[in-house]
Amino acid sequence: MIKLNEGRKRVLEIKYNQVEIDAANEFEKFKTDPLFMAGLMLYAGEGDRLDRCSIRFANIDFDLHKIFLNFIDHFMNIDNKRIKFGLLLYPDLNVEQCKKKWSSELKISQENFHKPQVIFGKHKTRRLHFGVGTVIISDSFLKRKLLYWINKAKKEISI
Repeated sequence: MIKLNEGRKRVLEIKYNQVEIDAANEFEKFKTDPLFMAGLMLYAGEGDRLDRCSIRFANIDFDLHKIFLNFIDHFMNIDNKRIKFGLLLYPDLNVEQCKKKWSSELKISQENFHKPQVIFGKHKTRRLHFGVGTVIISDSFLKRKLLYWINKAKKEISI
């Protein structure tokens, strides 16, 4: 088992190294594209950076989600069937109405939705109309590529 794990670890290291080489080449190719940089900065601000295995982008704004989905469609070539969606809702929101709204706005099938999470907020006012939506893509290689691009972009933009 130890040798098997060591072998698997070496194979993954080779694959991850290749992902970073590809990411470096793609970054140079795409860095002047406004959609590319917008997608990277959206994820840098609103995306999950802790989980190594999945891309998670959460926000309440449909338009920001549309930009991010456009970014992953153009630069990561992810099939829509692989895109999952989560909802964080308050108890007073209609779950089905919220799912329909997010699905129609983002053109994501409701079959790709996880079970919505219902939370109780601290404030009884200032509620969100349709909750917080989260785009979820499970792929450790794409996550590594995305984080590489973000780090490269931050270095290039910094003065």
